[in-house]
This record gives sequence, C-alpha cells and structure tokens, in this order.
Amino acid sequence: MKDSLPAPVAALVRIMPPWLRGLFLTPSAFPDDPRKYARNQVLHFALVGALPVALIGAWFAPVSLALYAGWEWLQWRYLGGELSDGLEDMAFQSAGVILCVTLVWPLLVPMGLILGAGVALRRGL
Repeated sequence: MKDSLPAPVAALVRIMPPWLRGLFLTPSAFPDDPRKYARNQVLHFALVGALPVALIGAWFAPVSLALYAGWEWLQWRYLGGELSDGLEDMAFQSAGVILCVTLVWPLLVPMGLILGAGVALRRGL
C-alpha cells in the first residue's frame, strides 16, 4: 500500500459489503490468468459500465464515469494498483457507458480486439 487511505475513504470501505470491499482492496490485472482477466473486463463493460446507466438513465453516464474514475484513482494512489490496469478497466467501463447511451454497436469490435489482445498476452501468444 502506498499510503494509508484518507479517513473518509477508510470509513466508506468499512461500510462496504464484504464482496465489494474485497474487490476494492485487491486491484489486479490478472497477469497470469487469461480467464479471470477476460471475466474482469467483461464485467467492467457490462455490470459497471452499461447496467447502471441502463437502469438509471442516460443522465447518470457522467456520474458513473466520474465515480468509477475515482475508484480507480484511489486504487492506484493508495492500494498499489497498476496505472495500466486502472486505465484498461476505465476503458471497458467507459465503453459500456457509451454503448448504453449511444447504442453504437460497432464499438464492440475494438473492445473485443482489446479483450482478445489482453487474453493473448496472458497466454503468452
């Protein structure tokens, strides 16, 4: 851990459900596990990106992006998360938000290619 969490963030972490706390406190790019990496990015796209905006509405898109950027920044700044992992997670989350708002389905092509590249890298291809 780089520094201790600021008091307000530490208080928020204490009241998080255990499953969410675990995700927050253990940032990982899954460098040795292509399946976990793929699952992680698909969930960033669908559950963290698209689903909240689909359920709440397009007006929530900038809020979702800002909240998630804060999450990734905190992991990078205080929990030893890798900047490249945070940026990649943000790319998938942002793509889910953008797809949900714009319905520009061809966006799935570059995201699929990025996902494939990440899996190939982890398989040593």
